[in-house]
Amino acid sequence: MPDRMEGETHDRPGGLIVRDLLRIPHFRDAVLLGGETGLGAAVTRVNVMEVPDVADWVRPGEFLMTTGYPFRQQPEAFETLVAQLAAKGVSALGIKTKRFIDKVPEGAIRAANEHGLPLIELPPSTAFSDVVREVMERVLVQESRQLSTLQSRVQRLSRTLLQGDGLAAFLELVESMLGNPAVLLDGDDRCLASPGAAEAVAGIGPAGWAKLREDSAMETCFMPVGGRNVRVYCAAALDGPRQPVLLLLFELRREYDIVDMLTMNWAAELVGFEISNRAARQRIEAKYIGQFLQDWIAGRIVSPSDLRLRAEACGCPIADGDEYRVGLVRFEGGRPPAHALQEAARQLGFGRAPGREPGAAVRWTVLDGELVALFSRPRTAPDAVAAVPGSRSVAAAAGERTAASAADSRAAAAAAGERTVASAADSRAAAAAAGERTVASAADSRAAAAAAGERTVASAADSRAAAAAGAVTAVAGARTAASAAASASRGAGPFGHAEDDAGVREIVSSLRQTLKFGRFRFCLGRWVGSRGDVPESYREARRAAEVAELCRMRDDVVAYGRLGTYLLLYRLAGSPEAEEFTEETLRPLLSHDSRHYSPGALIETLKAYFECNGNVKETAERLFVHYNTVAYRLERIRGELGIPLDDAETRLRLQLAIKLHEIREK
Repeated sequence: MPDRMEGETHDRPGGLIVRDLLRIPHFRDAVLLGGETGLGAAVTRVNVMEVPDVADWVRPGEFLMTTGYPFRQQPEAFETLVAQLAAKGVSALGIKTKRFIDKVPEGAIRAANEHGLPLIELPPSTAFSDVVREVMERVLVQESRQLSTLQSRVQRLSRTLLQGDGLAAFLELVESMLGNPAVLLDGDDRCLASPGAAEAVAGIGPAGWAKLREDSAMETCFMPVGGRNVRVYCAAALDGPRQPVLLLLFELRREYDIVDMLTMNWAAELVGFEISNRAARQRIEAKYIGQFLQDWIAGRIVSPSDLRLRAEACGCPIADGDEYRVGLVRFEGGRPPAHALQEAARQLGFGRAPGREPGAAVRWTVLDGELVALFSRPRTAPDAVAAVPGSRSVAAAAGERTAASAADSRAAAAAAGERTVASAADSRAAAAAAGERTVASAADSRAAAAAAGERTVASAADSRAAAAAGAVTAVAGARTAASAAASASRGAGPFGHAEDDAGVREIVSSLRQTLKFGRFRFCLGRWVGSRGDVPESYREARRAAEVAELCRMRDDVVAYGRLGTYLLLYRLAGSPEAEEFTEETLRPLLSHDSRHYSPGALIETLKAYFECNGNVKETAERLFVHYNTVAYRLERIRGELGIPLDDAETRLRLQLAIKLHEIREK
């Protein structure tokens, strides 16, 4: 809480003003001739004028005295002099008559009234030296009081920050001391207001703050508040990266004085120190937190007790019952500089993860030259099982075995008396029951299932590819069945399924605004239910990035659990079976393209044709060629292959072969 004296509303030190001069014994017989409206002007010094160009040498706040000697031949010059002195900020003008001039000219009195400059007629007996001594004594006494008041204010403000009360309590104390509300405006025009200023600044928009910043160089400006123009004192607290941080005093209740302005200047210095100290502490804390996250994600912390101790030591406690997921940003065309990534991680920082799920959080760091995010969220389903090696599970019922396939995992399941081989370009499912054979065909996914008692004979190349695919699928199924079951039991929450995951889209949108290094891809591992399995999720995120790059995926977001066919092809790539399957399937097209001036034309056309679901018009638009050109190429493809393109099994073979060919070429 602010360090406030009991019963205090605000303290305002009194200063010597022109009205006080008239109460000095030496001014007992003095007469105020004009300029009564300026009697409240502060007097900070005394000067004596006996030269005609004195206006060039005066200072604001001076009480100027003269015998009128320089103007004895032309008293009317006093009228011009009064206007000049008022423009210079002189507090008052005293003229001793009867020696060189008999009376003060009427024109000078009119000018004094017009400009609000007090014009005082001094008696002939006035000794200027006595007046100077007595006035300066009073000025010094007042300045001493003001300095004492200023010192007291600065001490109380400093104590508030040293006690850790924060900037809100600091502004509240400023308001109580100065009798006017105060506002702290940061470089992004976000404001922290004292209690009396909250309502006043609520109606000030970006245009208003921009105008204030333009005028802030003059220290004093005016802003419309509550239907009236309010004077605002501006003190720069800190130079920000874009705009300076300003401490503002709104003159809503009383006129601020010189001590108030000095107090504001000191308060701004203290605010600048506080903000700088906070930034320094945050940088140090971020360094230790970043190192902790790097060691955790990379698997360099083995013991659970060490992990907990490290987390508590760096102020990053780990909640019990949370599950975790790692994502990384993979840039195209090379990695940005390390310092740029560190700054991006600092800006993204630590906060609540996007989405509606309470308790979800995300932490950012830089690991192995890449921007990495660690997501966490409360685990709401007690029976949810994380998809990590060593903690896989498949729900089993008596006499049955079920493999659950979700959007982020593909699996092949075998039941008693049945054998199913599921294979698709975009992952569709095929099932076969005993005694039946079903072939499901679509433009981008084909599946074949063979039931007990039946035998399907494919070409040698297809058989070898199917065998390799089946082996890999079995491995992938064992690793992903439990993940699918856990996801299904938990439901689709933020970061759960990409198709209904607004949180991931928000993350990517935020990254686009923060990162200015070109195109990137956000790759995600799967959720894990144990703190010790976080490194596995990180490895999956890196694997997802590798698969996306190798398979030339166009997606901005790639989740390991949703790689499907791409993961299968990634694992098959380079194997003798895959090479032979690709060569046998695409040899006629590759041979044709190598003999003509448009290498790859037929392969690219066929790929685009499949991606456009067999729509010739859309294929032509994608390839930027004429419709007839695509139609001719498709007819040529049919002729080279000697097979129709509308057969489901043929399409599946060709799509798999094209993808494997792309991986091989890359």
